[in-house]
Amino acid sequence: MTEEIMNKIEEAIDDAIDDWLENIDFIAEEGTIFLKRVGLEHNINALLSYSTGLLNTIVGSFIHFHYNREMNEEEEDVMIEQVRSRIPE
Repeated sequence: MTEEIMNKIEEAIDDAIDDWLENIDFIAEEGTIFLKRVGLEHNINALLSYSTGLLNTIVGSFIHFHYNREMNEEEEDVMIEQVRSRIPE
């Protein structure tokens, strides 16, 4: 993979995380409703898991759409590091 493509992917991951954080109240509310309907406890870990799953789907879909392939390990590592760096302890 070229550095240019990796930079575009990193930027897209960063944008997706920014959008996720800007809409976290809505996502958390909808996630809570969804988890209740499924019958799962709606605690912070469940909501983070639900939200990061959505983020993973968004990023994976972006890569699939633009590059017609799945996310590779390097891209997944970048996404994981970016998510970890933004989750409060």
